Amino acid sequence: MLHTSSPFTRVRPGLLAIALVLLSGCAALGLVDNATHFAYMVENAATALRASPAQEAIIKYQPLGNFHEDYAIDIKQSKREVKVDMFGNISGPGGGYLVVTGRHRGGTNYYERFVFVPQDISIRKAGAPTEIVLRKAGDRIDLVELR
Repeated sequence: MLHTSSPFTRVRPGLLAIALVLLSGCAALGLVDNATHFAYMVENAATALRASPAQEAIIKYQPLGNFHEDYAIDIKQSKREVKVDMFGNISGPGGGYLVVTGRHRGGTNYYERFVFVPQDISIRKAGAPTEIVLRKAGDRIDLVELR
């Protein structure tokens, strides 16, 4: 029998507020790395590009924390497109991988949900932002260049 007055059957506003504060502080606490930061930027730009009539988008990426640090971005090419269903489930990994060095170095393949990378791409930067070039290719968005 379910009791509606049980503390486990409803979300307490105080606990929800604490959870939101903790989640919003993840980047400040070092829980987001440079690769995840890169992937989130690509996600936002690819979503905007898909919804626009433009054929290309260029975004500027800088690593977390210290904008004047040396860093490298290495992206291995996608082997297959990743399809995402309406529930956020993926058809399988795309076979690519992203690594970003620097103070908050890290790696991820999360970006594959939003873009296809047709060839290996690498760049080294010394205290400067990187331009990420996204281009429409039929129904998909390709990440085609770092400069």
